[in-house]
Amino acid sequence: HQEPKRKKPFTYAPDASGYYGYSVHDTKITTLPGIFSWEKPDPASLLLLEAVLPHPAETILDWGCGSGLIGTVLAKKWQDLRQITFSDDLVAACRCAKQTTEINGITSRAEIILEAGIGRELRKKRYGMILANPPYHRGQRSDHETAPAFILNAARVLEPKGELWLVGPKHIGYGRQMEPLFKTTE
Repeated sequence: HQEPKRKKPFTYAPDASGYYGYSVHDTKITTLPGIFSWEKPDPASLLLLEAVLPHPAETILDWGCGSGLIGTVLAKKWQDLRQITFSDDLVAACRCAKQTTEINGITSRAEIILEAGIGRELRKKRYGMILANPPYHRGQRSDHETAPAFILNAARVLEPKGELWLVGPKHIGYGRQMEPLFKTTE
């Protein structure tokens, strides 16, 4: 019995520092095993990216940033983007996001914050746009608490005309959770 050959999911192999990666919209993403969508871009994140590209903002929060794919692509595409904050609750994800910002030359506009949810550091700031592909599972366990808490707290750190952009499975019902907090939901 012979094992089937697996396709390599990476467009570039680990570098001397041990990071893996791939490219999206001419942007190199550095990643490590164990980080969300570490082998290839998540289709839902790509859908979010395509939807938001025509709607630039000056300050954004890439919440649950993982390797920093969404925020880094936007920072490279939107020249008027002044500040991008990347936030995740995993040390390895924050390290990947930092490495991604460095290899793409956007560190002067980037800030990396390690904290769960929208905690003490993020609550000190205001954002014109918040982007997220919130987790709805942690490993094998369903997670139905993280996204509702995030949505509630996101409403508190948005600028008055700020926008929250989320992507997730339809059955989760983010729209219903957002309706009481936001003027418009789609």
